[in-house]
Amino acid sequence: MGKRQRKNIKIKNTSQPKVSVKSQTPNTKVGDTLTFDLSYENWMNGIQIKGFTNKLRDIEQHSQYTYEIFNKIIPNVHKNWKIIKRQKGQGQFRHCHILEGEEKEKAIKIAEAIHKKTILDEETDFNIWQFGLTNSIRIVAVYDHNNDIAYPIFLDYHHLIYPNVKYNQSDCAKYDFCPHLEHGIKF
Repeated sequence: MGKRQRKNIKIKNTSQPKVSVKSQTPNTKVGDTLTFDLSYENWMNGIQIKGFTNKLRDIEQHSQYTYEIFNKIIPNVHKNWKIIKRQKGQGQFRHCHILEGEEKEKAIKIAEAIHKKTILDEETDFNIWQFGLTNSIRIVAVYDHNNDIAYPIFLDYHHLIYPNVKYNQSDCAKYDFCPHLEHGIKF
């Protein structure tokens, strides 16, 4: 038996597509959205030092807070960045603002304890920001205003950078759970 040979026939498309393909990437200008760069690999690590802890009660609390960070805080800040920058810690995004003074110094000390290296030097033109919504969770990040990029450096789960008896969890000093330490993950 012989093999069948195929003829290459060229067919000309005479119709135009009715629906054009649209990009999934939103058309945004620099300054309209904020990008979160997670290159500080220890930013979710827990630490307990004088006057601050971001350790948690247990794995369930960690799961709940991680969900809130990645499904509520980061997407909302990303989407509303233009408004957040304009409001400067006022209005509906009052928990998103630059840290200054004692709070900034405290944040730098905490970050350096977590990362075991200097976070900002004197010549750096970056700011330290706090990002949060209605609950106590705050993402503390270095903000590169030239490129609209935030680099999270640690989490303030218990709102201890700005302590307030009315809003802080009173028993958080007893918490000792950190998933990275608990499961032997070393960075």
